[in-house]
Amino acid sequence: LTPVSPLAVQLTPGCCKACPDGWAKHGERCYMFFNDKKTWCEAEVLRTQGGNLFSLHTPEDADFVRNVVLSATGARTATWLGSHDSNNCWLNSDGSKFDFQAWGPGEPNNYGGKEGCMELLGQPINDISCSIKAAFICARSLEVMDD
Repeated sequence: LTPVSPLAVQLTPGCCKACPDGWAKHGERCYMFFNDKKTWCEAEVLRTQGGNLFSLHTPEDADFVRNVVLSATGARTATWLGSHDSNNCWLNSDGSKFDFQAWGPGEPNNYGGKEGCMELLGQPINDISCSIKAAFICARSLEVMDD
């Protein structure tokens, strides 16, 4: 028998990923909810802070956002998400593949030819005019943290 020496654990600097101050973790992304009302384009300007509007990929993502909004506001609140219609093709502003399919009944419908942005208002996911003002939720990548 060979004796077993104690296992030494050493953390490598920069090995761990976390969210920056003020942002909360969800899956492999960080998020922050903003209850100040902006148009979709005004809200998307947060790219300059390293984030984009939150892109939905699954019904669970939508449930997560609903819960964040309800916890923050205590009510159903119109909230911008990160998808928009570009020439009849839905895109995510963060560059990820648009694969969300759990729209509300009859949505997206581009009512009046003027609905090109995705919003959440309680249960249904809806397309609506990008020029209305709504709360918004942003997401960004986890950051490598140094010691």
